[in-house]
Amino acid sequence: MESRPLWWASSPGASWWFRCGSFPDLSLIHIYNMMLGTALEWLRGDMPQKVLLASGPRQVLPQAQLTDLSNEIRGWQFAVDEIEDLGDSTKLSSAGVLVIGNEWGGLRTQEIDAIQQFVKNGGGLLAAALGWSWKQPRPGAPIRPIDQYAMNQLFARFGATWTEKVIYQ
Repeated sequence: MESRPLWWASSPGASWWFRCGSFPDLSLIHIYNMMLGTALEWLRGDMPQKVLLASGPRQVLPQAQLTDLSNEIRGWQFAVDEIEDLGDSTKLSSAGVLVIGNEWGGLRTQEIDAIQQFVKNGGGLLAAALGWSWKQPRPGAPIRPIDQYAMNQLFARFGATWTEKVIYQ
């Protein structure tokens, strides 16, 4: 059986959010080029043509891949900036779309509140993660409850969760 990413979109109120099942999917821009560009445009709606990419030590995506992704998004005529403090409401309000990938380091309540407000104000949110890899990041590592996964804590506000299972299509 071939594994494929899960893409899901929803409207929780004033704006839209979009999630895909695996953050590495965002780094495979040569494969998902058209879909990702279209998703960013759709998520942006009437908001500024600027994308914020979550960055810093809590993110799993290596800096080189984040740079490649930034360059690809710029090619679609978006301004791109990185954001490490997801509770920075001023920086969030300057963008049309926030991209978060596989946030393993935890999210403060202030950050979750700011992201939720960003979406309520019309901003788009694109998130990609691997719930199963957070639960047990390597063989022999302690198993962590999936409900404590930062991405699930964030998306509980939007009525969605990541599963610990691998989903196949």
